[in-house]
Amino acid sequence: MNNDSPKKEEERRAHKRYLYIGRATIGIPEGTRHAGTIVDLSMGGCLIRLAARAEFASHATVEVSLQSNYLAFRTMGSIRRYAEEGTLLGIAFQTIGARGRNDLRALILDLEAEQFDPIKDVQNADALVT
Repeated sequence: MNNDSPKKEEERRAHKRYLYIGRATIGIPEGTRHAGTIVDLSMGGCLIRLAARAEFASHATVEVSLQSNYLAFRTMGSIRRYAEEGTLLGIAFQTIGARGRNDLRALILDLEAEQFDPIKDVQNADALVT
């Protein structure tokens, strides 16, 4: 029996995640950049689906640029999850400047107030990647 239920996984997280769609670029500092789509977002990190498979070392430090209608910032992060043959990356933010942190906090407050249709939002995310 698998004890890693979604509820237990959520309880282990330091920050609540929010379904969110936006553009992202990720890469090793001063190295190759990869385009993708933000799938979810929290104060501590994000999940990014890349447009194409990419190779990264486990826990590699990467530069992440996030852009949407509401938010644009660049930060350093580390890869915490590498799945779906290198197209799905879980990123833990390492450093965010004061302005980026304030913008991210304001966006998350807005996300808390909104109601999402998960099926529609996943279809929108897939449309951005393809």
